Amino acid sequence: MYMYGEIAYPPGGATGLTVLSLTKNSVTSSIPPTLGRLRNLSFLDLSWNMLSGDLPAEFTGIENVTYLDLSSNFITGVVLPEIRDLSNLETLILANNSFTGSIPSELGNVSSFFTLDLNFNSLFGVLPNSLSNLRKLRHLKLMSNFLSGFLSSNIFYGLSVH
Repeated sequence: MYMYGEIAYPPGGATGLTVLSLTKNSVTSSIPPTLGRLRNLSFLDLSWNMLSGDLPAEFTGIENVTYLDLSSNFITGVVLPEIRDLSNLETLILANNSFTGSIPSELGNVSSFFTLDLNFNSLFGVLPNSLSNLRKLRHLKLMSNFLSGFLSSNIFYGLSVH
């Protein structure tokens, strides 16, 4: 099925939805704040669409999500510090968008992270030392940004190398 147009979620009665995958369609507009009402959602994949605009803060209401992929869209603005509230999040893929600003230190509070992919954005500044708190992290992807400074050995202390 090929879908296009705007996301109008959550539709009536969809608040029990646990998986939503709309990848590789032509979904347009911005991510609606109402997606944050899908409290039971554990898997959300909106990659490879034409979504634009900033992430709404209400979006972090999907507190049970473990997999979140918003890659390959036209999303702008900053990576929300409120992502720290998604305490079950294991995989966050925001690659190939137009995020700006620095990587929020609050991401170091998501101790469940296994994969953090911020490749191909316009992020700048130094890596926050708080990333050293991510003991379960196995995949850290930061290619093609504007990061600067030195890599502190503390960031990778205790992480397994594979």
